[in-house]
Amino acid sequence: MNDVAYGNHFGYIPRTFDTRKKWRHCKTIGEVRDQGHCGSCWAFGTSSAFVDRLCIATDLDFNQLLSAEEITFCCHT
Repeated sequence: MNDVAYGNHFGYIPRTFDTRKKWRHCKTIGEVRDQGHCGSCWAFGTSSAFVDRLCIATDLDFNQLLSAEEITFCCHT
């Protein structure tokens, strides 16, 4: 079943796409952060994905890291 929201966009989808090239001024895109031995990969993954999307959505108005540590401050395990 086809999703009508997408329609038939064959030919409009690029063969390759690199977000680091498309939004090269977003300094967070493509950056891999070191979580050390924290074990809170969910917080690092979430904060990293969120800041990338913020940079794109705000057209570079938001272009900084968010603290994964602040997300996990109440996680004691």
